[in-house]
Amino acid sequence: MSGYGLVLSGGGAKGSYEVGVWKAIEDLDIPICAITGTSIGALNGAMLVQGDIELLELAWSTLSVEHIIDVKKDVWESEKMYEKRMTPFKFFRNTLNGDGLDISPLTNLLRQYIDEDRIRNSPIDLGIVTFSLTDRKPLQIFKDEMPKNQIVDYLVASACFPAFKPIEIDNKKYIDGGFYDNIPIAPLVERGIRDIIVVDISGGFTGVPVVQRGDTIDDYKDCNIIVIQSTQDLGKTLEIDPERSRRNIQIGYMDAMKTFDIIGGKRYYIIPPLTEEETKTTSLYDICMNELQDYLGVDSSIIMYKMIKTIYHYMDKDLPIDIAFTVAMAEITAEELEVGINKIYTLDDLNSAILCAYEDMLDSPEYRDYTNRILSAIAEDDGKPSRKSDRTLLSKIRLDRKYLPAYLYNARWEEEKDIRFKRLTYLTYPKTAIASIYLYRLLDSIACSYDNALLV
Repeated sequence: MSGYGLVLSGGGAKGSYEVGVWKAIEDLDIPICAITGTSIGALNGAMLVQGDIELLELAWSTLSVEHIIDVKKDVWESEKMYEKRMTPFKFFRNTLNGDGLDISPLTNLLRQYIDEDRIRNSPIDLGIVTFSLTDRKPLQIFKDEMPKNQIVDYLVASACFPAFKPIEIDNKKYIDGGFYDNIPIAPLVERGIRDIIVVDISGGFTGVPVVQRGDTIDDYKDCNIIVIQSTQDLGKTLEIDPERSRRNIQIGYMDAMKTFDIIGGKRYYIIPPLTEEETKTTSLYDICMNELQDYLGVDSSIIMYKMIKTIYHYMDKDLPIDIAFTVAMAEITAEELEVGINKIYTLDDLNSAILCAYEDMLDSPEYRDYTNRILSAIAEDDGKPSRKSDRTLLSKIRLDRKYLPAYLYNARWEEEKDIRFKRLTYLTYPKTAIASIYLYRLLDSIACSYDNALLV
């Protein structure tokens, strides 16, 4: 088969993330020849194979728990049933007794919107994974192997989470395919597909998608496997919330674009500048390497090492070093000031957001309270370094630490105890030191631009 195989993992309500990934795949014009899915990945896969991305996105953006499970929304949310059903004991009991929540609303919804003919006639193949309680073994099955008029049945079987009642097909009971293989790479490989995109929303990912069947990504060394996953919280498996779903769709799109190097950033989503001129801070790298200690007011090679190491961790190694260094510092600063993460930024956009966050902080009573707390802690310090005094100072810093870069930028350092506080802060929180420096460079560049405008 020519084209990529797409693996959509199980993950319940987090499945909206996969919709965003698919939108990115379409925008990037990546050819998909087959989709395998487990659980919600199977349901998403079916809608994508039949070509209904708009309907699928609308569904995720509007559906409530009552459309999926036979339960009232207010009862589900008030009693937090999605948490009570997520215990190993209940999984085991449901498996043995056939007990669990009734998902007939989901079945009825799928029968209304799944078009079996369009799926069968689509050039994109579809495979799903479920587990037969009757046979005590997994079932990996593609659309051409499913009996006529039973595609919906197999989709529901794949998505029959252990908190739900088992699904019966031809006198056999089935439960969620994640019981065996939550990231079904193997079915694609068995069909001769070697270029594979894996969307992993299963959680607990540690570098390779380990599945119950016992294989890992290392078992497919002859394949080109691209893994897309998120470092952000996508919510609980059974927490059905349209607003969160819309957010997850956006995150999925941006993570896919980042995976394919269209946008950069470690935690943020940043369109990298192409030239040094675009950074408008071309001297940042030289400042940090040659004049950092002068700005910090602290002579410490340890602090320098920790800061440079932190910046290097955020750098895009494919960019020129000056640009990568600047973008990394901007991202760290945004993170420290808690700038919103769920959008795509240019460097100018991110700088503007950083400055807005900084200005909002200065106007807030919380910032004034934080400043007073720090000043009080420094005043009470006896100036004699000890673990006890360090812990006392740090305890005042930790609470509302997002205000610390702004405080460090605006503080005036005169006495030895001030310098000791500064040194302790930089040693403990190198990101904070980086953020205060970046704030200095941004505000200094604005001041210089203003002065130059007056001279014209």
